[in-house]
Amino acid sequence: MINKLLFGIPLEFASGISSGSLVRVGTLLKDSATGRIVGHIQESGITQQLLSGITKVAVAPQLAMFDSVVNVAGLASSVYSNVQLNQLKKLVESLQVLQYANIGVAVAGIGVSAIGFGIMNAKLKNIESNLDQLSSKVDNHFQLLLERDLRQHYSQVYNLLEKSDLAHNYSNPVSEWMNVSSQLADESGFFRGELGYLIGSNSFNIDLFASLLRSLTICNSARIECLMLANEMRAAHDLSINIGQNYSQLFDNISPKSLVNKVGVEGDQSVIKNLVAGVRDITDAALTKPMLIESVIEQGVSGPEYISALKSEKEQPLLLIRSSNS
Repeated sequence: MINKLLFGIPLEFASGISSGSLVRVGTLLKDSATGRIVGHIQESGITQQLLSGITKVAVAPQLAMFDSVVNVAGLASSVYSNVQLNQLKKLVESLQVLQYANIGVAVAGIGVSAIGFGIMNAKLKNIESNLDQLSSKVDNHFQLLLERDLRQHYSQVYNLLEKSDLAHNYSNPVSEWMNVSSQLADESGFFRGELGYLIGSNSFNIDLFASLLRSLTICNSARIECLMLANEMRAAHDLSINIGQNYSQLFDNISPKSLVNKVGVEGDQSVIKNLVAGVRDITDAALTKPMLIESVIEQGVSGPEYISALKSEKEQPLLLIRSSNS
């Protein structure tokens, strides 16, 4: 059953997207004439591992979240093996075919996360280490935050993700995953609140915004993954609706003009434009994720089966998941 679910790759639909007969909306691929959903775009388990390499070689690690689609040929071969370079090329080609403006949505996650909690923790620790370098460049509110509350919250998220990872070894891990998902809601709320404060303040630090946004998306991805591993598919679906609505409320009023006014003349307008485009893609991806999970539910695939299938895919970074009505 699961092999039939993962039935295609985005590049197979390049001609339809190019001609306009197919259109991407968030993570949906739709027939432009009828509006019928052809499939749901979903990253496999290797995607985030590949993108972690991009952020390591980027000049500004946090801004790599919003860079235009990377030039794979420009990456040093020492960073990637030949196999990884081939996978990365497929990822970049797929993002371009699907007309994503930049890699922001890919860094945040396309579809359901399947990278595992250990990798999430490593990504989060990289974010926190970069925040240390920002402490002298942000206003007093965030200097105090970095010194106190922020580190406390990162420590709590690390602990919860470790619990999620260890739960695989339990004879009955479901209760642990359910408990972790519930506790991560508090941490998600914290990062969402700080992002709201930053958006509403008179000044705006792009690096800090990117760091907080990546932290928020990691927390929310882990919440959904926990529920799917517990096979609480309806709860995962409802949570994804709530997350999409929260992103929409938080980010819909962001515009290049409003951010330029806050950043000032020293701000790079192309970076700001890419940032806004990336945030739009992230929001659209979150708003369409419930339909992906609904499709999995309707096809009778369990959450653990689905996560396992995504993790086992080693060649294609992006997959197109069959729509339940196709």
